[in-house]
Amino acid sequence: MSNIENKAILVSMTIKKWALSKKSKEAGAILATHYGAKNGAHSGTKHLLGGKENNSFMDKAEAIRIKAQDCRDYFLEQTLPWANAGERILLNRNKANFDSKMRSLEGEFLKAVKEFVKVFPQAKDEAKTHLNKDFSEEDFPQDIASKYCFEINRSPIVTGKDFRVDLMNEEIEEMSKSLDERNKKLTQEAMKEAFQRITKELKPVKEYFDKVNSGNDKARFHPSLIQNINNLVEVIPNLNVTECEELNDLAKEVKKDFGSLSKEKIVSMDKKQKEVKSRDLSKAMKKAEAILA
Repeated sequence: MSNIENKAILVSMTIKKWALSKKSKEAGAILATHYGAKNGAHSGTKHLLGGKENNSFMDKAEAIRIKAQDCRDYFLEQTLPWANAGERILLNRNKANFDSKMRSLEGEFLKAVKEFVKVFPQAKDEAKTHLNKDFSEEDFPQDIASKYCFEINRSPIVTGKDFRVDLMNEEIEEMSKSLDERNKKLTQEAMKEAFQRITKELKPVKEYFDKVNSGNDKARFHPSLIQNINNLVEVIPNLNVTECEELNDLAKEVKKDFGSLSKEKIVSMDKKQKEVKSRDLSKAMKKAEAILA
């Protein structure tokens, strides 16, 4: 846990998109009148393109949302939380892979933006038909491209050694100690999430086995449950800020015991084997919780 500033950097991500919906006072007033309510009792929202099912260019706008979510998902997967300002820890050993993948995802996001910007005038014209009297020119930006932004910011982790200010030695020492203690606490919190991720991915698998073992023939198995586990254990080494052997060992155990599960394998198990597997899942979850404690 010591020298965290030498093992990782802080990263934050900003993605901005044009909001496709806006509150409509007129719609709210109509709802209030319809229900005999006072003005302000209802609020109405209008879709600026005239509705997801109506505008034939909606798929272009939806593609941007999907690509933005892909970026956020990968960003959160590869990092751990740090403080409350949106910054997250990225281990130095994972930086090259992270940067490469993020450049690729950024390219896909910007490509989707470019495709939408291209058809925006037509989408806007079509929205006039769908919105009718609720259409307002003021709702649409003159430069739609300016409403989109993708940015990754990087900064070093500041420690008590980094003070270069004109203060009394006693003040510097006290502030340095406070900052180092803060970093220690934040590092512990980051590692806590790494263990909690394991529990989070094992829980739905355990719930599935509990349903099966209780005789629920309608219990549904989703292959994504196991894929999520395998994805997590692959990324765990790049989240292990403190080089915790217990975390690495637990990830290996989880992959070995549950990483190859499938619907076919579960169906082929007898009742006793399913009960054993359910207990193994409980043990793995309790082990993660015990280490956290």
